[in-house]
Amino acid sequence: MYKLIKPEDFTKEHVEHIENFKKMIKMLSDSTDTLMGAKDINSRHIISTTSHSKIVGLNRCGDVTGRLDSEMPCDGTAQYAEQFVQVDKSLLTSQDVKRGVVILNIHNYGDGTKARIFKKFLLKHDDSQSILGTIYSGQDIDLTDVLNIMPNYITQFGKTGNIKVINKNDNLLNDITLTEYEQEICFLFLLNWNFKQIANFMNYYRPIPQQRTIDTIIKKKNYICNKFRLNSTLLTDLQEFLVSINFHNKIPLSFLGFIVGATTLKEISL
Repeated sequence: MYKLIKPEDFTKEHVEHIENFKKMIKMLSDSTDTLMGAKDINSRHIISTTSHSKIVGLNRCGDVTGRLDSEMPCDGTAQYAEQFVQVDKSLLTSQDVKRGVVILNIHNYGDGTKARIFKKFLLKHDDSQSILGTIYSGQDIDLTDVLNIMPNYITQFGKTGNIKVINKNDNLLNDITLTEYEQEICFLFLLNWNFKQIANFMNYYRPIPQQRTIDTIIKKKNYICNKFRLNSTLLTDLQEFLVSINFHNKIPLSFLGFIVGATTLKEISL
């Protein structure tokens, strides 16, 4: 089994491994806009690309070194630092080098309010079966405003003030239930995500051998409409129906652990 190694206990081989990782990050910084970096097992940043450093309020590739998320100049990053650390701990304590997590972060960054998908996995040294920290990589979600929801939704959500959690196979209407995947898609429809955005996100969040396309999500939308016995398969009609059964006041339980920093999720009734 792989063991967790603190920075102060790094061997010469561990240090060389970290230095090689740093060189790779610096090369990426020079040639791409990749959001990528690593932390040690205490969640202190080892290094990140310049692009990542900028979104947390810094300037250059090595500026994150030695900092916790709570010590970043970017208020949004610092505000949700404890949640980021909990994700790190969950991954580290599993000591499963094949495991990774995918998180949707929605909050204010150094370059404004953004929605970004971050993938995290363990920084390992195979020769010594050691875990030296975590590696993270991010990707922007092409979202003009993740909270720019349909007017009906804004009005009703403003009155209710919180979102309830919906479990898998909860009865929604006349014994009609949705799978977790269908619940998630409906939730994103109510955020006005388009078919391409949903397909791209689901390919990261629920990867399958054959990549989802716009057509995949359209077919699933039509299937959900038929499941609810709607007379129309238009997306606007499905959105209005979902609001009519109060789905706009619910979040799929499966999403709850993967969305960090969304303004609409600050108050949640369990």
